Amino acid sequence: MHRQHDYENFLATLLMTKSLRSPALVLRAFNVEVARVQDLTSDAQTAAFRLQFWHDALKGIFNKDQTLKNVCCCYGLQRRYLENLITSRSNMNKAKYFKSLEEIEKYAEESVSSIYYLLLSVAGLKDVHADHAASHLGKAQGITNILRSVHVSSRQKVVFLPMDILMKYQLSQENVLRCTDSEQMRNAVFEIASRANSHLDK
Repeated sequence: MHRQHDYENFLATLLMTKSLRSPALVLRAFNVEVARVQDLTSDAQTAAFRLQFWHDALKGIFNKDQTLKNVCCCYGLQRRYLENLITSRSNMNKAKYFKSLEEIEKYAEESVSSIYYLLLSVAGLKDVHADHAASHLGKAQGITNILRSVHVSSRQKVVFLPMDILMKYQLSQENVLRCTDSEQMRNAVFEIASRANSHLDK
């Protein structure tokens, strides 16, 4: 699944040592499954039901003596990071758009950085500097993902670029949906991309 729907991260995972690769692929597959809920559903209510299924499944895993629970305990995976992967998509399903660039950063922290925190746990690495790097890397990747998804999102009639940036450059949602090429659009994209780049510099 992750090879088809998350190819870049799949390739990156192959570079990990053999002992870490399998649990890392499991985490990536779980994230892909949750992330694709909105793409596979035509209405918000159905998406909400599917995300609730994952919430309930995760709760069951940690409350019962199941094999997956043992895996989570074996690698010290924190439940809150797994829950973040679901909750972030659930909140996005309700809101449908981002009010600000800061909201995108929060979404990226929950939906992308959480994966890196889990991968650090799999590697047995507990270090505040590694956590700091994972946070900023996740935010940079999350913001970049939003920019990369503009064309696909426009086909679904959804605009994920932050409203405050669109207003700043006097862009309408229709401009984004039509993928209008203008100086204002380029400036807006540059500002968003610059925020992503700033996280790589930290």
